[in-house]
Amino acid sequence: MSAPVAAVAVVFACALPAGAATVSGSVFNDYDTNGLRDTDPDSGAVDVGVGGLTVRALTGTGAVADTATTAADGSYALRAPDGRVRIELTVPSPWQPTRQLNGLRSDEQFVDASSVVRGADFGVHHPHEWSFDAPEVYLPMQWAGPTDARNTGADAIRALSYFTTPLGDAPPGPPPPLWSNQPSRRVLARFGEVGTIFGLGVDQRGGALYAGAYYKRYTGLTPAGAGAIHRVTQGGAVSLWADLQAGADAHPTSRAIDDWTGPAPANRDMQWEPVGKRGLGSVEVDPQNRNVYTVNLFDKQLYRLPLDATPPVRPAAATPIPDPGCQGGEWRPFSVGFDRVSGAAYVGGVCAADASQSTADLRAVVYRVGDPAGSPSFTQVLSVPLAYERIPVGAVSTQFFSSRWQPWPTPASLAAQAPRGATVLTPSDTTRGTRVVNGATTSVQDESYPQLTAISVLGDGSLQLGFRDLMGDMSGNTLSGEGPPSGNGISPTIQGDLLRASPAAGGGFELESGGVVGGVRGFGAGTNYGPIGPRGGYFYDPRPGAAPTSQPTEYQGGLLQLPGFRDVLTTQTDVDISNDNGLLWYDNADGIRTRRLRNYVTQGPNEGFGKANGLGDLDAYSGRAPVQIGNRLWYDVDSDGLQDAGESSVADTVVELLDDSGVVIDNTTTDSSGEYVFAIGPDTPYSVRVPLAQSSLDGWAVTQAFAGSNPRIDSNGVERDGRSVASVAAHPVGHNDHSYDFGFDRPRPPRPPEPPQPPLEPPVEPPLAPPAPPQPQYAGAEPSPNAPMVLVKYLVRRTAGRVTLRRLQFAMVIRNAGPQTVSRVRLCDNLPRLLDVLGATRLARRFPRARQVCWNLASLTSGQARTFNVLTQLRRRVLLGLLVNRARAIAQRVRPAHARAVVRPRSAAPRVTG
Repeated sequence: MSAPVAAVAVVFACALPAGAATVSGSVFNDYDTNGLRDTDPDSGAVDVGVGGLTVRALTGTGAVADTATTAADGSYALRAPDGRVRIELTVPSPWQPTRQLNGLRSDEQFVDASSVVRGADFGVHHPHEWSFDAPEVYLPMQWAGPTDARNTGADAIRALSYFTTPLGDAPPGPPPPLWSNQPSRRVLARFGEVGTIFGLGVDQRGGALYAGAYYKRYTGLTPAGAGAIHRVTQGGAVSLWADLQAGADAHPTSRAIDDWTGPAPANRDMQWEPVGKRGLGSVEVDPQNRNVYTVNLFDKQLYRLPLDATPPVRPAAATPIPDPGCQGGEWRPFSVGFDRVSGAAYVGGVCAADASQSTADLRAVVYRVGDPAGSPSFTQVLSVPLAYERIPVGAVSTQFFSSRWQPWPTPASLAAQAPRGATVLTPSDTTRGTRVVNGATTSVQDESYPQLTAISVLGDGSLQLGFRDLMGDMSGNTLSGEGPPSGNGISPTIQGDLLRASPAAGGGFELESGGVVGGVRGFGAGTNYGPIGPRGGYFYDPRPGAAPTSQPTEYQGGLLQLPGFRDVLTTQTDVDISNDNGLLWYDNADGIRTRRLRNYVTQGPNEGFGKANGLGDLDAYSGRAPVQIGNRLWYDVDSDGLQDAGESSVADTVVELLDDSGVVIDNTTTDSSGEYVFAIGPDTPYSVRVPLAQSSLDGWAVTQAFAGSNPRIDSNGVERDGRSVASVAAHPVGHNDHSYDFGFDRPRPPRPPEPPQPPLEPPVEPPLAPPAPPQPQYAGAEPSPNAPMVLVKYLVRRTAGRVTLRRLQFAMVIRNAGPQTVSRVRLCDNLPRLLDVLGATRLARRFPRARQVCWNLASLTSGQARTFNVLTQLRRRVLLGLLVNRARAIAQRVRPAHARAVVRPRSAAPRVTG
């Protein structure tokens, strides 16, 4: 890891006056872009300081007064001259500015440095790390038998809030929350609809899930087979989305669950060899929500399928995942993961050592995939030998059910290792006996076969690696026929793993060692639990939740790491009591368990898988980052088109947002700093405009646009039909843009007329009449005899109190922007049916049947503006949809003018809050 960045202040040559003051603040990663520095890990992502960014102070003339680099905790300090200064944050890619909310300003701020300024904070974020504060988590479940037998209606994909109710205590402690008592719980798909699944990806645009078929003994697939990917909507609609060739379905053809799990080998499911070699591994949606990626276990290729293609979707690409040079056996890829900051993809798997049966040949390998959506290339970044110790020192029962990682079994290896005279049919057969390891007697039927099934990436770039014990997919739960002839077989106890690797020099990664990773110390060896783990210690606490003295590392290989969240979420068995399965959370700062949830308890051989695997991978619907635009209206007194620190803001002025067809869809009013913001949709163009017929702009004109080279301080508005209008380009997800500024300067006086040219010869005709005086120029619309009137309408306020948000006051400003006086002017406010009139500007006439309030004016002289107000009250207590209030103005021999105001439900008057 890089060393902390020290705070540095560089003072430029211009001397600061004696009254210079300090301006200080911090820059933080605002994961949810709410403008607040969130610190509670039990309510969402924890915002942290961002080091290494540049902050500058600029004087009223634009000179740089001071520059600082943020420290590791995000803090900075600047020396600024006495008076108003502009503070600018340089936001380098891939960072983006956060939204302007809850008092936090944009990446450009104006402060008064006549005294010490504290709290001049900035927020930044990575767009694809955004998440709801309490996202919904999805949990795949696996059930015995064919999909159309008695488990057909069993829950296959469950959903619940990331923050369970109540937040469960870390074990050992009070009983944890149960699935059955979660208010947020719901079921999205049944076993009969999707079959057995492990991999799960979520399209963050709308929350659709993509569930990949997984080959597991005793549990069936849908008719689409081992390569099916089903799409599941948030409403629970299930459809076949893609059907890949991922190997034949070797499960029994009988549709009776008792045949699959019964004692007669002729009828039961004896096909354990396809596990890990057929079906699909990880299923992931890329951070851009463009493609689904999955590893085909049958042909060992990375598949890319476009999200917006028409089902059944054909792969856009299938790329072989290279063998990393496995010795003594096959290369078995499985997992896919993404770094949401860099966009890098990772693919992982294991060297199975199935031919040599030597643990020295067992290792896990991770590739970084370059250009996964184009021409993928694979660079090996991590290799993990899997011969480390996993059998703890402790009670005999703990040792008996524990196992080191073992090479993947084959029929030949089972026969070679069988006790004399025994016939061993499956890896979980109890006739395999015991073996002594380091003086401890262990059960051979409990040995563990590794697969790297999940890869997630932390904010610092570290990798989290989830391992699944494939013995838990080659076996069942206390099923007869594999144990003594007189009784049920013993359910094997799975042992997966959870490891972590930190970034290393050269672009690779360094595995945790002795409970330490990247200089951070975790759980370590632990009392009566060591030395196990890589080099004698795990970073994450390996003890099960049910009995801390029992066998360790009962992970099922599912992982979920949400950006900025304190914990990593895992799937496990024995989280609370024996034979249950559920979720355990671990603190990434120290590896300690923080909470747990019991999902269900296996009641019988056909009701779950006990201490074997019964859960798939995890994913969450975290949504997409919103997009916000805005910034400032100012009086450009020097008419240079640039915002100077000493130039005043234009407050209490209406700003309108228009869609691409020119329809007003929102409006707001600038705050005391002259600033405004709008929420817009991603990848969609808009425009923003400021009507000029407002009292705050009386006597002011639109200043020059796009002056200078700094888009953060220029003006974007161009005058059009009595308004200053700026085009807004389409913005990607999370790309907030506070550079749409509008400047206004004083109209320049007209040029004096050119003097007449002296005649070359004495005139013989009467002298010419003197030139006509120049016509005055007006801020607003271009003079026109047919359309000189400009009408603006906006919401002034909503009244608080017992009738909160029910009383609405509207204002209308009518202005003659033409060169001639217009006469017989009539202005009418056409009220919607939801509004009743309480009062209006004097001389108003009411027409109840027409629902109009009107005013008559004898005339409006050139440049004259009049303001009229109407106070109304909603007939309903709550506004459920948009309310549109329109107005119309007419005059003699001119074109009518129209305007409208839009009111949105459940919000205060549209004012900037940040």
